[in-house]
Amino acid sequence: MKRQYAVRSDMPPRPASEWPDHPVEKARLLDEQHPPEAIDTLPIDRPVRAIWGSTFADVQRPSIAAGDVAASAVVDLVIETPSNYQLYSYSRHDGTTQWVRYDTEQKGTEGAARVERLLNEYSFYSGDPEVEPQSGRNGN
Repeated sequence: MKRQYAVRSDMPPRPASEWPDHPVEKARLLDEQHPPEAIDTLPIDRPVRAIWGSTFADVQRPSIAAGDVAASAVVDLVIETPSNYQLYSYSRHDGTTQWVRYDTEQKGTEGAARVERLLNEYSFYSGDPEVEPQSGRNGN
């Protein structure tokens, strides 16, 4: 059964307009030590400490037709920097399927604690996270 992730309903998403118009393939995110080149072109805060996410196969996303996205496509991303967590989703928004961004959660806050609990449901892809991945490393 696919899981339904809910970041936070009080965090309205905003289009991530500089992001690509397609999801990122999981294989491009896997790197044990360093966040990979797949995110080098994305407008995110640097430095990146770790990358977490979920694929279309893992997430229930009724707004995306099964044939439109590969099962291995990453549709939820959490980018961890030394000071915060940035949450992104590839989903239907404003009449089109696109990447959207939720509010950044500063580490050490109640919001960051919620994100850290959420990370238990995500796969860890690369980097050196502060929270030890319960799902194993490299999306396993």
